[in-house]
Amino acid sequence: MKPEVAANYVGVPFGASSGYASAATCAIGPCLLIKGKFNNPLIIMTAAEAQLNLAEAKQRYGASVNLTGTAQSYYEAGVTQSFRVLGADVTKAAQLLTSGVQDADFVASTNKLNAIAYQKWLALGYYTGMEAWTEYRKSNYPATPQSRNVVGSSRPLRLFYPGSELGSNAANVNAQGTIDPLATRLFWDID
Repeated sequence: MKPEVAANYVGVPFGASSGYASAATCAIGPCLLIKGKFNNPLIIMTAAEAQLNLAEAKQRYGASVNLTGTAQSYYEAGVTQSFRVLGADVTKAAQLLTSGVQDADFVASTNKLNAIAYQKWLALGYYTGMEAWTEYRKSNYPATPQSRNVVGSSRPLRLFYPGSELGSNAANVNAQGTIDPLATRLFWDID
């Protein structure tokens, strides 16, 4: 088993837990917490996420959203910012945005909301996997492969309550009953 290589990034197949030397793969990103280092900068929202959120709002609600740009202009700015924050060549972003590729080129994409969701998922995954997962849950897009270690096709709908919640709010946690993260929906998560 060899790490997958794309450009200068060396990764590991999703869910693989053995057979990969950490020295031969890339670090997981700037959000990695280092033991004993508590003054690392924290990214709350990247410019890419902000621009892609504006693109989504403009695409969903059109003229009723009081924004000066178009869904396409915000989308293209978001993709460009995603490249910039990763230190990638932004001229490659410009090539991608005019490539004619579904979910990359806004004009060529048949479902504009899916294109926005896909690019937002990509932009968030490097900095905050939890936000990327939340965006995926919101749109069910993109269709990603299941982890190698998972049997079946179910995806997590929620997380378990942490032990600290049991310590400070046990009555409310216990009132939720048995929680199956693959089947128990949150109250607001209707099918």
